[in-house]
Amino acid sequence: MIVVRREVRPAWPVRLPRPGMDGLLRRRGGGLERLLHVDGEPVRVQVAQPAPDRVLFGAAAARRDLAEEAVARMRFATGVDDDLRAFHEAFRFDPLIGASVRARPQLRVPRRPDPFP
Repeated sequence: MIVVRREVRPAWPVRLPRPGMDGLLRRRGGGLERLLHVDGEPVRVQVAQPAPDRVLFGAAAARRDLAEEAVARMRFATGVDDDLRAFHEAFRFDPLIGASVRARPQLRVPRRPDPFP
């Protein structure tokens, strides 16, 4: 197995999502774990957030390119590369959602690593 690890500094405050009801994303220790299939091959992906400004991704697969793709999919799913500064500035004083935007800047739209399973 080839293991790929990446450390990411999020562009905007982020918090790892909670595992869903489907049981695909699981909490293991202080992080998350999921099995993905990339080009029909299984890849185990793990995500941890040791600090508010650091997110660690790891993937184990038979080939490096599969592991890299799995990390890219989990980066998308967690939204660590999204800079929500423009949204926050536009809506932080909105009468309907402003209080929520200010209170939880790390809130993201839920995503899946496989958009078309």
